[in-house]
Amino acid sequence: MVRTCVACRKACAVDSNLIRVSLVGNQLIAVTSSQGRGAWLHIACGPVALKSQPFRAAFKSNEKFDTSELEKFLNEMDAKDMKQK
Repeated sequence: MVRTCVACRKACAVDSNLIRVSLVGNQLIAVTSSQGRGAWLHIACGPVALKSQPFRAAFKSNEKFDTSELEKFLNEMDAKDMKQK
């Protein structure tokens, strides 16, 4: 299955470091599976996405979303990646 990263707009297979981001209430969260609208994001594109807010277009909203949970998830993933190197 091919999906497109909302930050870099590159299409790639789902299993290639893409995470699914869903909107729950006003909060962006990284999920392993979810029904409904979601956006795909490369883990490496996370910092860019948090600054540029491509999620507004993906979720068709002008609101500013709470990104604290997504930031926490990305920091944890970065810490795991650093331990593996």
